[in-house]
Amino acid sequence: MPEQRRPYVVGSSIVVALPKAVREHLGVSPGQEVYWHLVRGKEAVLAMTAERKGGHPEGLKLQKELAAARKQIERLGRKAYARPEKATNLGIAHGWTMAMRHNRETFDLVKWLEGRFDDLAARIPFRRRPGRPARSGATVPSPEVERVQAPVLEAQ
Repeated sequence: MPEQRRPYVVGSSIVVALPKAVREHLGVSPGQEVYWHLVRGKEAVLAMTAERKGGHPEGLKLQKELAAARKQIERLGRKAYARPEKATNLGIAHGWTMAMRHNRETFDLVKWLEGRFDDLAARIPFRRRPGRPARSGATVPSPEVERVQAPVLEAQ
């Protein structure tokens, strides 16, 4: 159950008296060191050590980090929402640029190879005439030869 206390000034310090239940719970005696931990917006935790043991993580620090993260998320969301079409169009344009660069290089290579093949084809002396179909069949027939019998010569 919460107990209300009113701070008072002693010299240049503000002092808050600890109730008997809190002193017994912490085991605090006069002259002993205690530590304050800021946890939430308007709250503080009194502990016997500089490091907190157990309990919830330090809320004030996490609250500040959460607020900064939410601000950044909101800013990035506004920025992304403002120009979604522009970002999409930039990505598409970049993709087309890369594709055209690749295709142009391939097209130039094909043209160069086509020129080289035409040059080699012009140098080959015996080549098939354009437009003439290739012979079908695995064996090439030998030309027909007419056989003539030699006349028999008589011995004289």
